[in-house]
Amino acid sequence: MLESWVRFSVLLSIGVAVLTLALTAFLLLRAFDRDSSLRKLSGQQIQDGVRLDAELLSIRQTGLLVNQKPMMRLELKVSQDGFNRELTIEQLIDLGNMPRAGERVEIMVDRQNPARASYLRPAPAVRQS
Repeated sequence: MLESWVRFSVLLSIGVAVLTLALTAFLLLRAFDRDSSLRKLSGQQIQDGVRLDAELLSIRQTGLLVNQKPMMRLELKVSQDGFNRELTIEQLIDLGNMPRAGERVEIMVDRQNPARASYLRPAPAVRQS
């Protein structure tokens, strides 16, 4: 009787250990997957792009909040070499880096896909002499 109780205890301990390891692995994989999706949301995925200045036409929250950073929708007017176009960017933006409508901002536009862009920061003020 005692031998079967010991066998049961050992099997139960092994089962709990395996279950704990499986749950830990699942949670770690899920955390890494979430980090990659957060990077995509934050607009950091453009590796080869062109920096441009754009006029911010409007800015508003989409309702998503991640780590105290709101997802913002920026509607921009980009002018380059006499060509004007409007562009919309949805990106997580830190509250300390929030631009206002009417301001000039720096963006990065993907070279391979000009429809993809990310907000970088407010454009530096131009000094006039």
